[in-house]
Amino acid sequence: TLQQDVSSMKSDMVSMKGDIESMKGDILTLQQDVSSMKSDMVSMKGDISALQHDVGAMKNNISTLEQNYDSLQAQVAQNTLLLEGTRKDIKIIIEVQKANFEQNQREHQEIITTMNNRADIIELAVKSTSTTVNEIIEDNKSFNEILGRHERSMETFKRKLAKTL
Repeated sequence: TLQQDVSSMKSDMVSMKGDIESMKGDILTLQQDVSSMKSDMVSMKGDISALQHDVGAMKNNISTLEQNYDSLQAQVAQNTLLLEGTRKDIKIIIEVQKANFEQNQREHQEIITTMNNRADIIELAVKSTSTTVNEIIEDNKSFNEILGRHERSMETFKRKLAKTL
């Protein structure tokens, strides 16, 4: 029985040895798995770090976009004010141009009326002068006829005087 116990113990020890070898294999596999997990975790940490960097960059980009958007809104508001001012200026210019156009038309009409009145006066003066000139021409013709008769009479008188002397 001792021998049986020793033999049983030997058998148990061989079995334990096999179990220990199996456990060593399992531990080695576990160590490899842990090492692989450590490597995966390092890789994951790198990925997380890169992701955090990308998220930070995105936040900066979003911040920049928000600033650009705010700047654009301010520019649009300023352009809107400028456009409204320009519209008001254009309306004022249109009103002034319209008033100037109407005043120019009135003045133009006054000039035309004045020119027509002056033309009428000049026409009357020309007619009057023409009549006066025609009368002077007629008077001149009569005067020339009278002078011509007197000249002929004087020539006749000179000839008679020259014959008598």
